Amino acid sequence: MLTLPRHALLFILLSACSSPIDEHPDAVGDSTQQRDSTRDGGTQRDLKTRPDIRRTQDSNTDLYVPPSEGTLSERYPGDSFPTQETAILFHSDFEKGFQGWDSDTSWSGQPSTYETKSEEANNGTGSFKAAFTQATLKSRGDASVRLLKNIDSPSKKIYYRYYARFAKGTLRPHHWTRVCGYDENCPGGTAGLQPKGDVRFNTRVDINGKNQLFFYTYWHEMRSGRCNDGSATPGCEGDQGNTYYFGNRFKPADQESIVLTEWQCYEFMVKENTIGESDGEQALWLNDKLLGQFIKSRTKGEWLRDNFYTEGEFGTDNQNSTFDGFNFRTDPKIKQRSFELEFYQQQNTFERLSDKADEIAEEQAIYYDDVVIATERIGCRK
Repeated sequence: MLTLPRHALLFILLSACSSPIDEHPDAVGDSTQQRDSTRDGGTQRDLKTRPDIRRTQDSNTDLYVPPSEGTLSERYPGDSFPTQETAILFHSDFEKGFQGWDSDTSWSGQPSTYETKSEEANNGTGSFKAAFTQATLKSRGDASVRLLKNIDSPSKKIYYRYYARFAKGTLRPHHWTRVCGYDENCPGGTAGLQPKGDVRFNTRVDINGKNQLFFYTYWHEMRSGRCNDGSATPGCEGDQGNTYYFGNRFKPADQESIVLTEWQCYEFMVKENTIGESDGEQALWLNDKLLGQFIKSRTKGEWLRDNFYTEGEFGTDNQNSTFDGFNFRTDPKIKQRSFELEFYQQQNTFERLSDKADEIAEEQAIYYDDVVIATERIGCRK
């Protein structure tokens, strides 16, 4: 008679009982897309070809926990995700450097690095440090450090979680993290341009001057900043005189200022639309608190030019107006295919804050840790 180990029997019983979880639970321009990553001394490394990088995660012997109420982090304390958990698309705690990431790009005068000091990590000893100097910005005009992970999932709804901490004296980035939806590659040189629905969409989580979060989104039905109604018709009401399509802003209401120099847990969700429908969605959490979600007919607010306001004169004061939804794409081949941790900055940011020069560090640095990409709510590390 065949005798199975006790843990194998338990895994079989748990798997048999599982059931699908219910699905419902001030930057200017996207300038990083305008520069070739290898231009002017920039570097791009394909991490898949490096001998010290293994694309597969180490096997986890912990038992799979069937979907149930609660986030993935609640089901797997310490981010101890087993290989059997199919909701996890990617997990990196940087304890083994850039293992699992696909490429890193730097046009900052110095390569991207990972730290191995416990005082620089959210947990453990590993973290990703994105950094450049003020001297680099003065000589180049801008700088960027970027770490990219390719995504391959049939799911239309994907969640992204990461921890971040800004070194003392580091200014908020001109642009921050990004998800790009495309077929074969995410096109470059597209800042200020309205994309086609069968080519791409992309969205960022950025930080405004009050240290509050907002989405900065490009898609084929995005609005122009030229006219009050978001159109680009010369002579329109509020005509700005020129046509431009920089990312449309979606800022959740009632946010407090984030203490950027402390580790914070950021999570956001992007749901692709059904072709021909405007049922795409975005949502944003900070330290497990839902800041806001942008869902058709449910999110109250009002458009003005290329901003959707959820508070103030054009926001929650108008209870009769709701968001019209995201029609991100017109072709099912256009899917979320890459996620980027980035630190992009421009020299004019420092010039605007010249009166605070003594408070700004020569080295500008952001630390990242505990990154997870999944098809369910992830939640903060427990």
